[in-house]
Order: sequence, then structure tokens, then C-alpha cells
Amino acid sequence: MLKRPVELVRAVELQSRKAVGGGVLVLLDSDDDDPMMIEQGLGRELSGFGASVRVACAVREYEAWFLAGLPSLIGKYGIASPVTSVDDVESIRDCKGAVGRAMNGKYSEVRHQPAMTAQVDLGVVRENSTSFARLVARVGELLAP
Repeated sequence: MLKRPVELVRAVELQSRKAVGGGVLVLLDSDDDDPMMIEQGLGRELSGFGASVRVACAVREYEAWFLAGLPSLIGKYGIASPVTSVDDVESIRDCKGAVGRAMNGKYSEVRHQPAMTAQVDLGVVRENSTSFARLVARVGELLAP
């Protein structure tokens, strides 16, 4: 979406109109970019639509959050115990590949991402991922009166 900023701005503007009295959360992978710079820069750029807009970035990939929560997914999706360490999951490149290796190479973003999102223990993810903790904070800002 950052390569097509006009589309992102249009999408946020449309959602802002629908979010009367609410807010819009923009969630992106940061890939190799600095997530804090993306969050702050886009937050400023997308702030003029009437609704509260917050931006949160998964460091590298959304799947980094699955790596942070792998202990809570043992026994599901072919993930066996013991799971490798979840220390510093945000420094891992190719998180999709790492999740696939934990599953014996069977990870499919379309098939597994929604299901794993519904089942991963978000408390465990928050403990092991600073970018997920920032997402939680952004959601809290949107929900605050």
C-alpha cells in the first residue's frame, strides 16, 4: 500500500466517512522499513479525515506475531513441541517461511492467517512482540472516550 499511497489515502478517507464517531486502524507490514517512521509519517498524513486514524506496523511481516505466539499454537496446524525460542522474533527475516518450518512447510497465508489469528494467544504475542504491543496501544487509543 505504501507504493500506492493514493489508494491508501482513498481507502482511509472512505472508512473515515463510515466511522462516524469512531476511528480507523491502518495495519501494515513494515518489511525492511522502520516501523516507527511509517506509523508516525502515515499517522500525520492520514489525520485530516474527521475520524481518528491510527497506524500500526508489524515488524517485517504479520507472521512475526505468529512466531511470537507459537507456544500457544503447539498442537495446532502441525506445530509440534518444543518450539524454537520466540526471543527477538522481530529480527527474523522471512517470517512466513519460519512459520512454515514450524508447521513442516505447510503454511499458506490465505488459508492459515485468519485461522491462526483467531487461535493465537494474544497475551503471549504481546509479551514477545513490541510491535504487537504498539498495535494494542493504538487500538486502545481508538477505543478511549
